[in-house]
Amino acid sequence: MTEHNLHFDDHVLEKIVALTAQEIPGVYRLEGNLITNVADKLRKTPNQTKGVAIDMPDDDHVQVTLDAILHYGQAAQDVFAEVTEAITERVLELTGLTVDKIDMTVKDMLTDAEIAEQENKDRDQTDAKADPKAEKTAPAMA
Repeated sequence: MTEHNLHFDDHVLEKIVALTAQEIPGVYRLEGNLITNVADKLRKTPNQTKGVAIDMPDDDHVQVTLDAILHYGQAAQDVFAEVTEAITERVLELTGLTVDKIDMTVKDMLTDAEIAEQENKDRDQTDAKADPKAEKTAPAMA
């Protein structure tokens, strides 16, 4: 009899978890630690898995740790319930693995104004990465 084994790299599971969590209303984004955030500044493409850690105690079970920033005004316990349900279902659907544990730390809750400010800052940083000369050129004096 031939033996068949299917394994998933942690990165694949982290990606499934991150993309699923970010689809949930109330989740603004997942946030990495200091090292991840510094590394992101050097990347040309966004890190889709930041803020997610995976542990696999065996070949059939997954444990997930998330660091999230939520929208201010959303009930964190409701958002967490939706996140856990969605992640558990999606991981099982795509991999056949069982999620045994999900821990989520809410790193911040941002207002709409703070989100707009953050997105403008992110856009400016993205523009500077795309055109490094633009950041070093001083505007002309009138």
